[in-house]
Amino acid sequence: GRAQRHAYSFGLLFIDLDNFKLINDNYGHVMGDTYLQRFARQVQGALRDGDILARYGGDEFVVVLPEAGLEAVVMVAERVRRAIEELEVHTPDGTSCLRGTASIGLSVFPEHADNVKDLLLFADTMMYRAKAAGKGVVAVPTQDDVVSVFRDITQKSVMVLDAIEARRVAAFFQPILDVASRQIVAYEVLSRIELNGQIIRADEF
Repeated sequence: GRAQRHAYSFGLLFIDLDNFKLINDNYGHVMGDTYLQRFARQVQGALRDGDILARYGGDEFVVVLPEAGLEAVVMVAERVRRAIEELEVHTPDGTSCLRGTASIGLSVFPEHADNVKDLLLFADTMMYRAKAAGKGVVAVPTQDDVVSVFRDITQKSVMVLDAIEARRVAAFFQPILDVASRQIVAYEVLSRIELNGQIIRADEF
């Protein structure tokens, strides 16, 4: 609202830790929480005064960069990426040193979108493109991306609505094993869409 009133641009970074689940799985949630806290401090240290960092989800963070154009947003995003790569967190027993990377997507108001929902959606989509490009990178949008991102989102929305209407959303049951007894103790239910003989995973829609 302030950016609209005063006619200035601002940036949004969508940061997702790559392979964070491995830290939780291998070293436990306490170590995972410690890593997240150190990660947040490391990111904060790479930001400018007045930039706003927030935890968005389990291992996702969002940064608001007030009064910044595309060039400044890309510069800060690269600084954040490098800071994350330099982060080292030692396990309590000192036997391991945890390092990680993050995939970063970005959007700029009003260049890429003019409302909160679409700015987040655009930055989130660019973050997934960063992951697809090999992780640990910043996905810098081109003008073509603005068209293609929202076109893809629209097409996927139509596909999901059609699948619901035609009852083509299928439940896949994935067994969860107790490794000690080798017995199935639960099932995770996963949504899939069946389309033209193909199975489309949830992360694709």
